[in-house]
Amino acid sequence: MAFTPINQLVGRFLKQKNLAQIALASQITENWSKIAAKLLPSPLDKEVVAISYRQGRLLLRVPSSLAAQEVQFKQLEIIAAFKELLAEDLIQNIRFRVIPLTDEQDKKLSSKHISVKLPKRS
Repeated sequence: MAFTPINQLVGRFLKQKNLAQIALASQITENWSKIAAKLLPSPLDKEVVAISYRQGRLLLRVPSSLAAQEVQFKQLEIIAAFKELLAEDLIQNIRFRVIPLTDEQDKKLSSKHISVKLPKRS
């Protein structure tokens, strides 16, 4: 009877159940807020949410096409930040899904930021 090392057994089990991909997606979506806070301006860093990760593609929920464009300008920096954080080149592509914020979400986000009213010009 041949002895099979435990790491090979665990690896096979994870592949069979697709748990490795699920764990990886979870790790990427959990780390999104750290990377967004570092690279995106406020309040956009809170509005853009990682929805999923599959086969090298990160899917982000953005509140508008303008937000998608702004994040797209940072795409290479985002990919590099994930590579640095996770020590692997996992993300090759970032896709966007525009889902507008609800009024309640918008109020929560805007109440956390200071707005400045400028005096009217005479």
